Amino acid sequence: MLKRGQATREQLAELRPDLDPENETAVMLWNAMGGKIDWAALPLLFGLHRVADPETMIERLLVLQDEMGREPG
Repeated sequence: MLKRGQATREQLAELRPDLDPENETAVMLWNAMGGKIDWAALPLLFGLHRVADPETMIERLLVLQDEMGREPG
């Protein structure tokens, strides 16, 4: 399990290699939200970063939440 908080695109790629093409944006959004999903901020961030496929981006963010949002064990 990864440490709680900030992520790198390499960490996300290790978790879900099939999500690789947009990992950098997912990590940038994750880190901009302080290491958690801020649902109210997503529409603004998606617009600012020109996210073309919000559903896929949310999937990436949920992977980060599942793996990085837990307390270290």
